[in-house]
Amino acid sequence: MRLLEKLAARARRTGRLIVAVLDNAQIHKTRAVRRAWDRLARYVRPLWLPTYSPDLNDIERVWKREKEHHFANALSPSHEAFQERVRARFRTLAHVACRRFPRREGRRLRIPAILRNLGVVA
Repeated sequence: MRLLEKLAARARRTGRLIVAVLDNAQIHKTRAVRRAWDRLARYVRPLWLPTYSPDLNDIERVWKREKEHHFANALSPSHEAFQERVRARFRTLAHVACRRFPRREGRRLRIPAILRNLGVVA
């Protein structure tokens, strides 16, 4: 919900409505999140992707690639160590040129912007 609050603050500053494109993950639809959507609807509105459509969600391609190549069969001594490993990998990814990721429909994926929005990098 911190991201939602950040988006609302940005919308207030700019005076422009922000549309957040979301998949249908349960975490996006909890009671608390629904209340936040209602409270902030003047500034931020959800645009729900169709159910079971990972091909429309750019970040899904990143997750798939990273799970297959960097996190498969890897053990971490603790949950915190795993989280830091993921953060470190995505900080590295944020500095990689987008040309290393495949194009979709003639455009490059906006990986650095996606990672910034996730709070992985500043």
